[in-house]
Order: sequence, then structure tokens, then C-alpha cells
Amino acid sequence: MPKSGEIEHCGIEIDMFDLEKAPEFICRFLMSRGAPKGSKLEYRIGEKEIVLPFGAAEGLAIYTNGAEFPKVCTRVPTSTLLSRSSANWLRRMSTAAA
Repeated sequence: MPKSGEIEHCGIEIDMFDLEKAPEFICRFLMSRGAPKGSKLEYRIGEKEIVLPFGAAEGLAIYTNGAEFPKVCTRVPTSTLLSRSSANWLRRMSTAAA
């Protein structure tokens, strides 16, 4: 794990029996469940290695130093800060897309 403590990589193994339909189905299924941008399905047919990129979800991390943030938290619940941050971000994204 890196010093930041963030997840760098996560892998799962899936046995695919229908190599024509399974890759597209797996990617579509994982996308519907919020697969992050930069995800990839890696598989092999014989000696040929295939990498199929997918994923669109992006995240936001908010870091605090732990010394000053508790002073704010006593006045404003964390859930309120997060909901306001999300609302502002969504408003900016919809304005930028217009």
C-alpha cells in the first residue's frame, strides 16, 4: 500500500466460459455498478493477451489535517459538509456542460 493509504490496485478473477459474450457482459455489468475510470478486463485466448479498458466513475477525496477540522465539525456536521460539497460540484458540472 502506498504512503497515502489509498488503494492502488484491486483485482478479481472470473472464469469466463463464453469468450465471445462474457467480456462485454462483464464490463457492462461492472460499469452499471460504478466501475472506476481506468478499470480493465485482462484475459487471454490461447497465447494472445487481451486488455479491454472500461469504467467511468471518478471519485473525490477530501483530506483534513485533524487539528483544525474538529473545530469546524463541532459547529457543522460532516454529513452537511459532504452534501453541500456534492451539490456544489454537481451544479458546477452541469453549468460547465451547458
